[in-house]
Amino acid sequence: MKADMQKQPVTLKLSPFESAITGDRAYEAGTSAIKLPDGRTVNEKYLVVYRRVGNEWKIAYDIWNSDAAAPPDK
Repeated sequence: MKADMQKQPVTLKLSPFESAITGDRAYEAGTSAIKLPDGRTVNEKYLVVYRRVGNEWKIAYDIWNSDAAAPPDK
């Protein structure tokens, strides 16, 4: 993803709306808006689950979904 963003720079805005830590697990849920080079904006929602490894937080799961309608069946 980093390489793709370097080829075609985009503007990414993350808007977390909920997060919590319980023991060695944590999560963050939110929305994102990605402005593409052609001017279009892609709106998505995301959820990231972290786990503590020693003194560091590592991403255990990361999922995002577009808010756009699914394409029609072919």
